[in-house]
Amino acid sequence: MDLIGNLKWISGRWVDAHAPSRPSVSLKTLSSRAINDGKLFDRIEAGRPIEIPTYERCIRFLSLACNWPNDTIPIDVLQHLALQNATFVARDVIEAE
Repeated sequence: MDLIGNLKWISGRWVDAHAPSRPSVSLKTLSSRAINDGKLFDRIEAGRPIEIPTYERCIRFLSLACNWPNDTIPIDVLQHLALQNATFVARDVIEAE
């Protein structure tokens, strides 16, 4: 899965995790909270690129348990976040060589 695909998957799980108690929570809510821009996922769906710092801010937001219901990140999301971190580490190692 590519980085944008991973972001979309994790973001979808964030919305799903909020659904039982707050069904009005959406991707617009997520992008507003994470980067103060409610149209991020509209741009992604339209195929437009996003800046790396924007992407990293979203992942950072989604990596904090305090941003999930009951301060708990689901295990499958943790696995995707671990994959994400491995991708960043690999990229940094390759660029350093």
